[in-house]
Amino acid sequence: MRAVKMALAHDMGEAIVGDITPSDGVPRDEKLLKERLALAYLACLIRPVNPSFADEIEELWSEFEAGDSKAAQLVRSVDALECMHQAVVYEERSQLVKDLGEFMELETKVSAPELRDWVKCLQQERDTLWSSKVTQDLTFLFVLGGPGVGKGTQCARITQGTSSVHISVGDLLREETKSTSSGFADFIKDSIRNSVIIPADFSVRLIQKRIEESQMEKGSIVILDGFPRSLDQARTFEEKVVSFDTTSNSYLLSIIDPRKILYHTSEMLRRSSAISLKPTLGVIWPD
Repeated sequence: MRAVKMALAHDMGEAIVGDITPSDGVPRDEKLLKERLALAYLACLIRPVNPSFADEIEELWSEFEAGDSKAAQLVRSVDALECMHQAVVYEERSQLVKDLGEFMELETKVSAPELRDWVKCLQQERDTLWSSKVTQDLTFLFVLGGPGVGKGTQCARITQGTSSVHISVGDLLREETKSTSSGFADFIKDSIRNSVIIPADFSVRLIQKRIEESQMEKGSIVILDGFPRSLDQARTFEEKVVSFDTTSNSYLLSIIDPRKILYHTSEMLRRSSAISLKPTLGVIWPD
């Protein structure tokens, strides 16, 4: 409980002086002075109604900064790990435009044994994230259409004579159900049997994995057959793989069955405020 209170108290001064980071160029002694006085000010505000709590938050802050107690060492480790995690989150949100690798050096400050496995997981997550950077140099073609309209046939034609890879999300899911090492096989079968769309995050992870396995060169074309099937999948793909801005190499190809007029998916995507794909590359009406 003391560690929890310390985690809450040690940053309370930022409510007064703000979050002073190394990039601000403020000397450490000056930073500590400002934060200590900010805590003192908050304690003055609290003391008339709860003097014991006012004293406690100052004691907790001093204990954290000293870093000698077991609770302080744990909170310092959590603080460093949280900073590392936020750096990875910002890198992902920026589509890897920002390289915040310097924050990974905080690993040395995560001294608590209980958190070492978490550090390893975070580093692996970041390695996977940066290994997918190649996707920024690829062209993506999203092929949509109802069942039996010939998506696979058209995709096969496009791949002929081009540096491209055809990825069918349906095939990826079926492969996953046959994998003895997958823990998602029964879940996927149950979802497909009940016509429930697979969670966007999982589908996108399968796509990322296949792209990495294909070892594609810069400028290659990734043909995504039957993806996205929902706005959620489109948003997740944009967040984790490539941005659908006006400069990205992302195109939409709709294959329409004239007997059913299955165009609602592409219309939904083009009208969404969440993404802005380039104008539809084309519409194919199968024979």
